[in-house]
Amino acid sequence: MRRRWFARRAPAQAGRALAGGALHGVTGHWALGLFSLLAAFAIWVVVEDVENPRAEGLVPSQPGQAVSVEPRNVPDGFIVADIQQIQVNVEARRDDLPELRAGDFRATVDLADVSEEGTFRLGVKVEARRSGVRVLNVVPSTVEVRVERGASREVAIVVNRLGQLPEGYRESSDPVVDPAFATIYGRQDLIASVEKLQVDVNLSGVRDEHYSIDGEIAARTAAGNTVNVTITPARARVAFAIEQTFSQRTLALVPTIVGNPAPGYIITNIVVEPATVVVSGPKLIVDRLSPLTVEKLDITGAKGPLTRSQQIERPANVSIERQTVTVRVEIKAIECSAQATAPCGTAVLYVGVEPLGVPPGLAVEPGVYTTEVRLSGPLDQLALIKPTSLRAVASLSGATAGTALYTVNVSLLAASQVKIESVALITIRLIPVTTP
Repeated sequence: MRRRWFARRAPAQAGRALAGGALHGVTGHWALGLFSLLAAFAIWVVVEDVENPRAEGLVPSQPGQAVSVEPRNVPDGFIVADIQQIQVNVEARRDDLPELRAGDFRATVDLADVSEEGTFRLGVKVEARRSGVRVLNVVPSTVEVRVERGASREVAIVVNRLGQLPEGYRESSDPVVDPAFATIYGRQDLIASVEKLQVDVNLSGVRDEHYSIDGEIAARTAAGNTVNVTITPARARVAFAIEQTFSQRTLALVPTIVGNPAPGYIITNIVVEPATVVVSGPKLIVDRLSPLTVEKLDITGAKGPLTRSQQIERPANVSIERQTVTVRVEIKAIECSAQATAPCGTAVLYVGVEPLGVPPGLAVEPGVYTTEVRLSGPLDQLALIKPTSLRAVASLSGATAGTALYTVNVSLLAASQVKIESVALITIRLIPVTTP
């Protein structure tokens, strides 16, 4: 019986012994670690006290510097006109003392018991903002505080422009300032010296049609000197409306040909070199311009190509990059087909043009659009050709809003020996579609 009981108890006792040994080992390691940490800290403290001991010093130590004192609980209707600055006697690590600055401390004086104007001597409370620094005392221990009744008034906010808008731009209306007024508060003499409240805005390089900026409000004297007063609100938004007054556009040049070639000859092509010119001037004028015309070139009786330097007809109040262009008119003899049974001749018809492929959002400005078509062929067949015998279309695919020259494609609606020799370009103006 005793042997069975011992057989049952022996494993349990062995397990408890093993667990107890393990727990003792863990507890021993933890205690050893804690002891090591405390010992290291103690050694560091000893070394620090030896190599960098604590010492006393006056802060700030730099010549001409002092800690500003902040007034608290200033009574309504009063302002602090003047308050004495201080130095602080502190205890800190010797190596830290030279690095301490006025901003490492917060000094305050309580004005809760002040109820009238005058100069008062009050105690100062100082707090260190850096750890390891202890404030011992304040020098001086009390400061003089001069209290005056404050003044306030409302002043309009205006814009002080710095820099100029780029050439060709101007303000189309007065800027809008929001809010339009601000309240200034401070010493009576300072409030009286304020002539204006301004928001400084630099307009250099600004080309945006609608330009706005959120700026700080400054109180200034008539001479432009800044006055130290409280401004409520402290900022304002200024919105400008800016328009372009000077513009440049590249416009097409349209030749003006008068007269007719010699009998039996026809114009096959007209070339203007260069085909465009840059026009500069007031935006309102330049935006309304259509392609420019070139002075008339008379080809009466010509039997071959003509090349002339022609003047560009310049609109009033604008400038153009060049005064003349080269106009070349190609003229050749009429060639009749072998099947022709009558003498050959030429004809000029003005045919209505059908615009095709108008881009979405645009429309052709209402008006009559025709082009000049020069034909050649047997006289008996030319006599039968009418404007309705031809179909003229102008492709506007990919076009943009505005006035431009477009190529016209002309075809005969019935078989004939008549040839289409040349088709004049057409001027079409596209306008944006107004959506209700």
